[in-house]
Amino acid sequence: MFVAGTDASGIAVLREARREKLNVDFLGGDGWTGVAIDTADAEGVYVATPFTETDTRPEVQKFVAAYRARYGATPPPDAALAYDATRLLALAIAQGGATRAGVQRYLASLDAQHPFVGVVGSVHFAPNGDPIGKRLTITRVHRGSLVVTQGGA
Repeated sequence: MFVAGTDASGIAVLREARREKLNVDFLGGDGWTGVAIDTADAEGVYVATPFTETDTRPEVQKFVAAYRARYGATPPPDAALAYDATRLLALAIAQGGATRAGVQRYLASLDAQHPFVGVVGSVHFAPNGDPIGKRLTITRVHRGSLVVTQGGA
């Protein structure tokens, strides 16, 4: 059962479903990344997220190690998205110039063969500005963590 919402509404739905003994698999969107804290009711739930610290890709593990060293905590998905967005903007300014037109020109120059490669994956943009290649990773809650599922990265 797919349920859209936030981690707070997700936890409420999961608690009620467990109380009612509803035996279905649940899938939540990236708003559900926080449901893992409810280890009793969220165990086994699928969550689509742009980032999880359990992703074994080298660029992810390098980011996770640097984040933990700096902040003493595990990076949440928003930290990885912010990191990539900041790096992309800095690169766009360096390559295209510190003007709106320069940044737009650089972003428009990205394509499938020459995307921006970040912690959450590779991305380039359609002519209307929509991101292409932005991905989600399917994770499953296991003992309070979002663990990448087989074939989910």
